[in-house]
Amino acid sequence: LASFQTCPRRWLAEILGEGNSVKTKAAETGTAVHLIIEEFLRGKFELYSQEYFNKQLWLEGLGVSAKERIALTSYLEYIKNKNDTIINIEHEFTLNFYEYGVKYGPPVRGHIDLTTQQHDNSLLIIDHKTNRTYQNAYWWQTQLQPLFYSAYVQFLWPDVDIYYEIGYVNLGEHVKWKVDNDCLQYATEIYKGIWDEIKVYKRTGEWPERLNNYCNNCPVRDKCSTLQHAHSDFIKSFDKLNESVMWYVM
Repeated sequence: LASFQTCPRRWLAEILGEGNSVKTKAAETGTAVHLIIEEFLRGKFELYSQEYFNKQLWLEGLGVSAKERIALTSYLEYIKNKNDTIINIEHEFTLNFYEYGVKYGPPVRGHIDLTTQQHDNSLLIIDHKTNRTYQNAYWWQTQLQPLFYSAYVQFLWPDVDIYYEIGYVNLGEHVKWKVDNDCLQYATEIYKGIWDEIKVYKRTGEWPERLNNYCNNCPVRDKCSTLQHAHSDFIKSFDKLNESVMWYVM
């Protein structure tokens, strides 16, 4: 759904398996880091063991810098020292939405990195992020992923306080906030709006193309007229800049 909000045309291509997706280096290393965190949480290796150093060598081979490998170690130490009770590790979920007791649209599927029970019996959803750009709690609370992940946990435990934490593995930062008590209701309203929008695009056959930071990784980037026009406009503006510089020099 986050992909749909970014660009409906890309979302459709991903759903239909259209074109060829581009896997970036950042995505590859991010997957590797998530796997290492999962194995650590499952007790498959201890910090500073031989297996730990093997993981470090693997990341080095993938091009992960020494600074980021050290940051990962600090992140593993942070998780270990929390001493929370682990509820789920890498939990795949399905969340259905209802209107007047009737299922509304297809289910939302997601993947929660870690859920723990804190000392006050509240629940904490931890989302490991290998992003290199920091965003604060206010920004994250506007994103669909934390919203639907929180809604799922609230659906299972409606009477328990829930917190959400973004763990910036590479940055050594942690962003945490308390989930609203009406999170599930709000997620339902957002979902209905998106699903209604999808039905309109399907009926008309017109799926909007929206420029965004991920256009170069889009599976249908070569067919995207909006992207092609943007490239063309950029070249034209660059040519005009060169022309104005030439006149200035003359």
